[in-house]
Amino acid sequence: MRILVISSDRTSELNRPVNLGDAMLTDALVASLRAKGHDAIAADFGDSARTGGEARLRLSGVGALLRALRDVDALVIGGGTLLQDDAREIPGGWGGLPRLCAASSVLARLTRTKVAFYGVGCDPVERVGARTLLRLAVSGVPVWVRDTRSAARVRETLKGTAMLGADASLLMGFDPRGQAADDAPVVVALNGEHARHLTAGQVEALKRSGRRLVFLNMSQGGSFLDADSLSVEARAAFDEVTEPMGWDEAFRLIRSAESVWGSRMHALYAAMLSGVPMVALSALPKVVTFAEDFGIPRVTETSEIGDVHPTLADTAALDAAVATADRTLDDLLVGFVGTGR
Repeated sequence: MRILVISSDRTSELNRPVNLGDAMLTDALVASLRAKGHDAIAADFGDSARTGGEARLRLSGVGALLRALRDVDALVIGGGTLLQDDAREIPGGWGGLPRLCAASSVLARLTRTKVAFYGVGCDPVERVGARTLLRLAVSGVPVWVRDTRSAARVRETLKGTAMLGADASLLMGFDPRGQAADDAPVVVALNGEHARHLTAGQVEALKRSGRRLVFLNMSQGGSFLDADSLSVEARAAFDEVTEPMGWDEAFRLIRSAESVWGSRMHALYAAMLSGVPMVALSALPKVVTFAEDFGIPRVTETSEIGDVHPTLADTAALDAAVATADRTLDDLLVGFVGTGR
């Protein structure tokens, strides 16, 4: 089958992914579909051509998406917390990811293209506009979610059909790197909100091992980096702050780390898949669920950093999740064979 993958991954004017986590899970999904014998490509609604990673089909607007759907057999809307109200600055809740999901799903059905959601998260959705669009997106469409709480929200809030799958990044598989090198860095990957509250003293606490401390910008749009939210003092306390890069470069950095501290969930996923100890720092529903599912230590505030030590994920839970990711992607593809054009 020819399969188009749509996610929240897009390319900035710097020719790099706007969000490294979205790029990682999108490439993992595309590569896995190809490994199963299908002709898969990811759509990119960004500003420029991608440098590095899997090739992207650049699309601009509804017309381009409609033409692309007429040229494929199936659409997978996959990966990340796609089912959320991410554009609160837009009045009414009629923009952002709800609009992307609704437009993609509805156009697929209008063109009789097989469609399903895969490996997605669902956050609480309160605004009527966003909830209406997301209900339209999942209506009559199979939704494979990454965790049980997302499944409950799809069923109860969005009135959709949810099946338990796994995060798309898990399609990469668990490949532990072994012992960290003596010069392995400590990697910090915080979203803007947590970076804003990080103090120079807390940064110094993370350097207690004497290791090099690197701030990894997972969000790296041309107009915004996660590190832009750091105070001048906190930023100066880091040994390195990364420049925009490809997700494969970020993955190599994480894989080389002594430990990872993060509120960016896919930095934590990358650490887990590499066998790197970590600490989750967030009260966001998706990060709380991740930490609980995989036995990861978690703190809510940056002020608690000095009170916790990084640990490895629960290997049994990780192995089960990796197996679930592969099995449920097969289930999705089997469903495609029995439907549509």
